[in-house]
Amino acid sequence: MARPRLIVAVDVGTTKVLALAAAQEGEHLSLAASGVAPCAALRRGVVVDMEAAASAISQAIAPLLSALGPRLPGAWVGVTGAHLASANLQGGVGVAAPEAGITRSEIDAALQQAGGSVPLPSDREVVHAIPRSFAIDGQDGVRNPLGMSARALEVSAHLVTGTTTLLDNLEQAVLRSGLMVEELVFEPIAAGHALLSAAEQDLGTLLVDIGGGTSDYALFADGAVCHSGSVPLGGGQVTRDLAMALGADPAEAERLKVEHGHCLYQELPEEDEVSYHPLGGGEEQVSRRYLAGIIEARMEEILRLVWAEAGKCEYASRLAGGLVLTGGSSRLPGIRTLAERITGRPARSSRGQGVEADPELLADPAWATGFGLLCYAAAQETAPQWQPRPRPWQWLLRVLRLGR
Repeated sequence: MARPRLIVAVDVGTTKVLALAAAQEGEHLSLAASGVAPCAALRRGVVVDMEAAASAISQAIAPLLSALGPRLPGAWVGVTGAHLASANLQGGVGVAAPEAGITRSEIDAALQQAGGSVPLPSDREVVHAIPRSFAIDGQDGVRNPLGMSARALEVSAHLVTGTTTLLDNLEQAVLRSGLMVEELVFEPIAAGHALLSAAEQDLGTLLVDIGGGTSDYALFADGAVCHSGSVPLGGGQVTRDLAMALGADPAEAERLKVEHGHCLYQELPEEDEVSYHPLGGGEEQVSRRYLAGIIEARMEEILRLVWAEAGKCEYASRLAGGLVLTGGSSRLPGIRTLAERITGRPARSSRGQGVEADPELLADPAWATGFGLLCYAAAQETAPQWQPRPRPWQWLLRVLRLGR
């Protein structure tokens, strides 16, 4: 009997690193180990301190090594940042033996052609080329052309590109922790695999991941991602706003946000006050309405920026599935109402699915990207593959696989 496949996922965030390992048997995923560590080595999704980032990753994966042994497989690593951009492109190939049916290699070749159809500047590279739909001999709307008879195969693909040096720095931080990198995955695309049902992906849903340094989004329609991106603001900016307004340490501002924060100041009673400790020492009182006014202003800015970017996609007008909010700041009370007021679409909080795990972890939006990375990796066993540019360390990953 074949051993379960082990999948490792690492979510390197602006405030913390999450690491997960899951066992895959067929379509079933079960969480085997997890770890978390604080991180202050990224700014708006970009590594600014290589050694600190590697140290945080090492701390996060320590429970995985303890539970599963020292030989972990290559990790699926979440990537974010305003340097990432997306576009929808087409590519196509001729079918070598029309009567015999389209092969997996021809599907991969069409996707490769789409990914290379637009010349990129020397400082950018393709992170993803994800198939949206196929056409055979001019007939579009085909979901899976494998084995179908045709003379020509075309693919519509969602392309995500990023700045090469910034991607390299993240990979190097992971490598210094002792892990190989299987693939970099744009975080909201990964999260969609764990948070959205097939119906939501088909009818049209906007997933918004409000992280510590960035807010990422992915718009799904017709069963696949069709638009994605990132804005350089997140929950960390809300904390900074509170710290500056109150003259408080950021840690104290974060506590106030988490324990007493709200996205709608008018819903709070005027007399409701809480205590806090300013930088000069002592204790002061502040109105929760005052805190909520600061939080609401920044969260509204973030949501409006995301909505403006998502609105550039032709599918934005048909979001029957509304919005799904995830990331740590999506836990703020009132955020769903605020999102609905801004977009005119229904909004709901996220809950992970597709992985057998502690229900509390699945319900925590801070872990959504990690679970999404696991689900994304599991799906890649049968998905058409875009081949990114070779990395100098990938030969070692291949050797390690052969040695298992």
